Amino acid sequence: MISRIRDRIRWLRLYGRAWFSDAADLFRARPEYGLPPRRKRAIVGAGDFEPVGRKLADLAVRFGEVDSGSHVVDWGCGWGRATIPLARIITDGSYLGVDVDSEAIRWCRSSIGAINPRFDFFHLDVPNAYYHPDATGNSESFSIPVLDESVDVVLAFSLFTHLRPHDAIACLDEIRRVLRPGGRLVMTHYLLTEDRIEKAKSCPNAPQFRYRLDDSHRSTNDRVPESAIGVHRDTLEATIRGRFARFEIRDGAWDCTPDTVSYQDLIVAQLRARPHSPEGHSGT
Repeated sequence: MISRIRDRIRWLRLYGRAWFSDAADLFRARPEYGLPPRRKRAIVGAGDFEPVGRKLADLAVRFGEVDSGSHVVDWGCGWGRATIPLARIITDGSYLGVDVDSEAIRWCRSSIGAINPRFDFFHLDVPNAYYHPDATGNSESFSIPVLDESVDVVLAFSLFTHLRPHDAIACLDEIRRVLRPGGRLVMTHYLLTEDRIEKAKSCPNAPQFRYRLDDSHRSTNDRVPESAIGVHRDTLEATIRGRFARFEIRDGAWDCTPDTVSYQDLIVAQLRARPHSPEGHSGT
């Protein structure tokens, strides 16, 4: 209870400072694509919004091989933290940002999509107790307006950390549908083992996954589990292995693991590429 009150006070202080900073921003020059209001950036870490965005874009390039001509879906794009740096990379391809937060999607459309016609945004109206409790859709509606096998890379940064197990499976299946043969999923998650759960207890500010959702999933919050969900590593590996040809996992820094490439654990999964027909042979 005490830790929950402290977290709430810390969040209110951050959010309050962001409101005052928004007013000051009105008198400052804006970058090319602008930035969302500080009170909205505070939801994902106001002070780190831009550097973390650049870091996520770097992960997309390094592990997803995103380049100027890539066709990308960014599921959980939020207020455009990674979108803004990606808009300077994807100059000949296409980008679709997907999120359950309708306000964030409206901002991205008006502030990014209106400037860059290659960047589009889609509001996914499915319920989420943390981000979208008033959804009119249902949890089975994980469908996005993208053709089968048309996407090179799907990005899912801190998406599955907010999805209940059945929603996570529905989302993974939709991702697999839209990826082309050889396409990649670059995602982050909290991958739990008993050793890492124990290690996190002595790590300052580390998420503490105290509450069991089922045998494989835990949350840091018993009232709103979707605020932060972790999955046992073996479960995640089995789920990915059943849908992708290959994958790799890199531990994140959330439990004070040193020398990492990301805060959450990074998972890069790839579909099997379509076999090439021999030269001069039609394949029929």
